Amino acid sequence: MDPEVDEAKLADAAQGEVLSNENKLTLKSVRQEDAGKYVCRAVVPRVGAGEREVTLTVNGPPIISSTQTQHALHGQKGQIKCFIRSTPPPDRIAWSWKENVLESGTSGRYTVETVSTDEGVISTLTISNIVRADFQTIYNCTAWNSFGSDTEIIRLKEQGGHR
Repeated sequence: MDPEVDEAKLADAAQGEVLSNENKLTLKSVRQEDAGKYVCRAVVPRVGAGEREVTLTVNGPPIISSTQTQHALHGQKGQIKCFIRSTPPPDRIAWSWKENVLESGTSGRYTVETVSTDEGVISTLTISNIVRADFQTIYNCTAWNSFGSDTEIIRLKEQGGHR
């Protein structure tokens, strides 16, 4: 026999916000932002309280959130960073500019490195010996997984420059 639950609360663990006073929580039109930890807390009279944390994973295409204008110094090494969040993680990340495409490794003055973190994936395009033309170039960071893709257009601006 199931105990009679006097009070049940479902809350977003990160925010502590009560989302439901019922013994179930229904999320309609789930978005990737809904992913995270949720806590169910139940109070049974004369027995006590208990709680259980569950993690909601939401699959979807990559979401790139990078600064669209990044800075570098003429004549120095510059870096452009692309931050990608997705479940599942990206299968492929590519940088493209002018006639070039680079997913990893080095090609001429350009190197791509990708690092996974708890928050997502960071792909960095490093350019050695920045020249004026690099500030006129449009760089594309594109990420793909089995649910789709996202692209961010990033420009490089001269740090301390008047352009």
